[in-house]
Amino acid sequence: MNEDIRWQQRFDNYKRALFFLKQNIVGEPPKEFSEMQDAAIAKAFEVVYDLCWNLLKDFLEHEGVQIESPAPNYVFKKANGAAIFMQLDVDGQIFMDMVKSRNKLTHIYNMEMFQEELIKIKDIYSIVFEKIQDFFMKIEEENV
Repeated sequence: MNEDIRWQQRFDNYKRALFFLKQNIVGEPPKEFSEMQDAAIAKAFEVVYDLCWNLLKDFLEHEGVQIESPAPNYVFKKANGAAIFMQLDVDGQIFMDMVKSRNKLTHIYNMEMFQEELIKIKDIYSIVFEKIQDFFMKIEEENV
C-alpha cells in the first residue's frame, strides 16, 4: 500500500475490530462473566458497524461515487445502488436492520430487547461483516 488511501486505512481498523467481535462471540463464558461478555459483544458490534458504513463510504468516494449525506442509511443505499451487496450475496435490507439494531442497543436496560439484538449480532450481522471483510480483502489483493 504505497499510496495513502482512506478506505484501506479504515479497512485495517475494521479487520481488527471484527476480530475482537468474533473472539467475544465464540465460546460460552463462565456464568459470572456472561453479562460482561454480552456488553462487550454489543460494544464491539457498535464499533464494527460504525467502521463498516464508514469503510463503505470511503470506498464509494474512492470509486467516484458522490456521497451527499454522511449518514449510515444513505451510505448503505448508495452501496446497494453500486451493487456491492449483490457481490456480497447479501440482502441490502440487512444493513437497514443493522441501523435499527445499533439504535436499539442504546437501550440496554431492556434486557429482552438486548438479548434479541445479541442474537442478530451473533447469527446474522457477524456473518455479513465477514463477507464485507472478504470483499475488501479481494480488492486489496487485486490492487497489489
